[in-house]
Amino acid sequence: MNKEEFDTAYEKLTPKNKQALKPFFAGDSDTTTAETRDVHSSTIRKHIAKACNIFGIKNEKNEHERLRNDLVELFAKYKPEYVNPEIIAKYLGGTLPKMKLDNPEGVVPLDSPFYIERLPIESDCYEEIEQPGALIRIKAPKQIGKTSLLNRILHHAEQQGYRTVRFNLQKMDGEAFKSLDHFLRFLCVDMSDHLQITEQLDQYWNRGSKVSCSNYLKFLLEEIDIPLVLGFDEIDRIFDYPEIYQDFFSLLRSWYEDAKDLEIFENLRLLVVHSTEDYGRLDINQSPFNIGFPVNLSEFTLEQMIDLAKRHQLHIKVDSPEINLLYDMIGGHPYLARLAFYHLARHSLSFDQLLEDAATPAGIYDDHLRRHLEALQQKPELCEAFKQVINADQPIQIEPMQSYKLHSMGLIKKQGYLAQARCDLYYKYFQQYL
Repeated sequence: MNKEEFDTAYEKLTPKNKQALKPFFAGDSDTTTAETRDVHSSTIRKHIAKACNIFGIKNEKNEHERLRNDLVELFAKYKPEYVNPEIIAKYLGGTLPKMKLDNPEGVVPLDSPFYIERLPIESDCYEEIEQPGALIRIKAPKQIGKTSLLNRILHHAEQQGYRTVRFNLQKMDGEAFKSLDHFLRFLCVDMSDHLQITEQLDQYWNRGSKVSCSNYLKFLLEEIDIPLVLGFDEIDRIFDYPEIYQDFFSLLRSWYEDAKDLEIFENLRLLVVHSTEDYGRLDINQSPFNIGFPVNLSEFTLEQMIDLAKRHQLHIKVDSPEINLLYDMIGGHPYLARLAFYHLARHSLSFDQLLEDAATPAGIYDDHLRRHLEALQQKPELCEAFKQVINADQPIQIEPMQSYKLHSMGLIKKQGYLAQARCDLYYKYFQQYL
């Protein structure tokens, strides 16, 4: 059973099934659970057996312990945070099934056990994409999880029977950005290819680029006659082409508005994902696109960090000094957390070594830190503002536009009018190099 199959089965569990499983995985006996619930122990056994059946673990005669072994093994693999190590020792001989560690670079695959939901963000997005004419706008600095969330929203849409087309602007040829007309034609041809509809641009491209593109999209919507979700990933690439992005964003805005008046555009759903990290480099002083349903991805909480550690088969308690020190160091940054747990799970370094080297060129975060350093060195005024922040003993007030850009880059967090470095890692590194 893969992760997607496991998740599908998990969703089929009834509340009573889950109520029986939770104390079982915590180490409680059926009798203890039954007394707590004021039911007979046979009722608890029945719900656990039903859960086994849902996960495809067959309820053979006299296979009570074997069933539970298989159930523990499944949850230890895909939801290790649910399973007490004592239960693993009892049913699996004290060892977790060996887990394949995903490389922490890039997107978290759909079937990966290492994706941490930041509810209610996911559930809100799934609900929103089902609304007629929806537009979801996801923004955050790099390496926070934007594309991973985009892929899950598109997957949810496909499960509803919608058609989806995903554009990654970083992968587009430079030729596509020669002009607005080239760019829109490229999108229309790509949509036709993905939807397996014969391209008919010449019949519709006769009234100016934006109007022609809208007419062609209307044709595609009429052809498929079901909701169509267009996902634009890394749309920040067009920020380097102001002659394109201003007109393109106005076009997206017009499609969003058309859904309120034209029934055919109710079937159009838009997902727009962009990094805010280049706001400093490009002197962007406000969000260039402020419509639709906004999603600002947050850092992990301490509890989510512990959850991620457990999924890497690192048995860390809430009051563990190591996890609290790491949380203070990286502030719940999703990528930095995944990178840490990846190396710890591979036993390529110890917690002490990770923390000692974190803010140095010898540490695992060197590439991440140097990227920010290079960006700051290109903008002396931003660099000077950030130096004020990291050299202050407490949060301070800086010029509003500098605060906006540094926050968009993910370097500071704001407390009202005051700014402070996002985490101890940034304090230690940039005090050394700025």
